[in-house]
Amino acid sequence: MKKFSCSDAGASCTAQVTATDEQDLVRQLTQHVRQVHKIEPNETILTYLVSKAYDVGGGSR
Repeated sequence: MKKFSCSDAGASCTAQVTATDEQDLVRQLTQHVRQVHKIEPNETILTYLVSKAYDVGGGSR
């Protein structure tokens, strides 16, 4: 499982996303960025956000 915190990407947003895998993470991040931040995420943004996610079990980044 993957976990992402908006604050880890430099945003002043407290949202956290937990996903079953990277594909699920991208889907959830896309929805969050569109709805909350009013940004249409491109590949560069999504790649950066995914790089800030970490494995829930191992906790490594």
